[in-house]
Amino acid sequence: MGEAKHRKEHDPEYGKPRPKMRGLILSSPGTAHIGANTFHGSGQLDKTDLRASLFYWDRLMWPTNNILNNMGDADSQFLESAGIMSRPRIVVWGDMASASVNAINQALVDAEAKEPGIWSIGEGVNSLSIADRWMVPRQGTRIELINAIPLPKDTVPLAEILDFKAKRRPELLAFRSYLEEMTQEINGSADSVDALSRKLKELDLACADLFKTTKEWQLPLYLSDLKVSMNTDFAKSIDMGTKAWGKLDDIGMSETAKIVGATLAGVSSLCSVKPDFKLQSIRRPTSPYKYLYLAQRELF
Repeated sequence: MGEAKHRKEHDPEYGKPRPKMRGLILSSPGTAHIGANTFHGSGQLDKTDLRASLFYWDRLMWPTNNILNNMGDADSQFLESAGIMSRPRIVVWGDMASASVNAINQALVDAEAKEPGIWSIGEGVNSLSIADRWMVPRQGTRIELINAIPLPKDTVPLAEILDFKAKRRPELLAFRSYLEEMTQEINGSADSVDALSRKLKELDLACADLFKTTKEWQLPLYLSDLKVSMNTDFAKSIDMGTKAWGKLDDIGMSETAKIVGATLAGVSSLCSVKPDFKLQSIRRPTSPYKYLYLAQRELF
């Protein structure tokens, strides 16, 4: 018996996606106006953003700093005790406004130095955005998945999410694996257009499977968008073969749209590839530096 056949018969995970561990750096809701030296924020993580991050990613990081220290609530304390969330202390300088955004950026720089390509910034509408002063416009690339992923509602207990992840790991890993492979293809395959089309089809099927699975388990869900930011030079990507994609604002995800449309009539699931900011603080061309969740409406 050949080795491949033997492994296929005896290893249930054989042939399935095996992406690396991935983690997100989180922040509580806040608005920092650095020039005006004003900061308005909440001391706790947003419940929907926290559940979105826990749903798809392996480890979470919520940094503290020497100027602003949030103690956390029952949710964050539960994840700390479970070994899923870490809270490193970041030493920063300046007033509260600049310190709050400096801490997020420095946390990513420190994490990148220790575990290259593993950590990214997780954002939602209720988190603190990374400051534009570290950004270079139109030198990065953004993938947008519109009406394409489910997110747990803020009422779903964290233990339920962990139970779902343990039971449905293959579906979650498939989604994340194909999304990561798309980001790699954008970085310069000689056959980028065809390769990206194949990866989009795989990602579309993975998203559809994820919706089917979560519907069967009857989790209260939001229908959501996801924006993925990379340090890839968008103009260079077009030159290397993604020009056909660059001319299209939206590309249909037909299999996902069928599942979503069965619940919400007239809703389409789409993918697009566009220019974005490039983050100067790190040198990472192949894996995203930021994931932005946007919960749009209740699904089921």
